[in-house]
Amino acid sequence: MAFQKGTLVLVDYTAKVKDTNEVFETTREADAKSSSIYDANIKYQPRLIAVGESWVLKGLDDALLNANRSSVDI
Repeated sequence: MAFQKGTLVLVDYTAKVKDTNEVFETTREADAKSSSIYDANIKYQPRLIAVGESWVLKGLDDALLNANRSSVDI
């Protein structure tokens, strides 16, 4: 079953540029360090979002609206 719009979920994600696979945002410390975007001032942890409310990138929001499993690759 897909998430309903407005459902609150904790997500752990790493966002990459599709063509280059370059990481530009992540909630995972190890991914930040391995891709050279690590910032010691950021607390890396799962992020609370409201599905379908534009709190995250559109692609992630859309994937969560259509997700029916605990792990989603987009």
